[in-house]
Amino acid sequence: MLLNHGESRPKIFPPTSHAGFNRTLLRTPANQSFTKSNAQAEVLLRQFHDFTKVTVELRIHLHRRRSYSVEPVPRNYVRHNADFSGKIKNPVLTMHTVIDPLVVVANGSAYAETIAAAGRNGLLFQVYTNGNGHCAFTGPQLLTAVNAIDNWVRTGVRPTDAQFPAAAGFVPGFVPPPFPQP
Repeated sequence: MLLNHGESRPKIFPPTSHAGFNRTLLRTPANQSFTKSNAQAEVLLRQFHDFTKVTVELRIHLHRRRSYSVEPVPRNYVRHNADFSGKIKNPVLTMHTVIDPLVVVANGSAYAETIAAAGRNGLLFQVYTNGNGHCAFTGPQLLTAVNAIDNWVRTGVRPTDAQFPAAAGFVPGFVPPPFPQP
């Protein structure tokens, strides 16, 4: 489910029956629809509600205190290893679930645009899974991704969609929506 900050709770349309399975159609405010079982729909809504509640409480807490001190080790790690300019120097493979209530899949398009603007899109490969939740990857998906990035670094040959089969839960050719979503 793709939800942006400030969007209202997704609408649930009445269950339908198809080939003996009960399904519920979820439609987000951005009119993206997903068909999930009733149980999955309830879990998604519960996760979204819990995440929204935590986000509001965290914002209240963060706004109470305007200055923060950070331990030197994590601060130095970010300073030396994070690059928000898009000027990556080494191959980067990102893996994202299509339905993630914590980090929306549209962030993938924002990252790709940043990398492309820096002229480094040859160093980025993005892959998406049909998982439901934040980092809800299977063991075989993780192994496939690790093998792909390892091979890329060792041989210099960029991965292809063929290395990430749909049978393993990958969504080849998936293009995330633009960020921010309309």
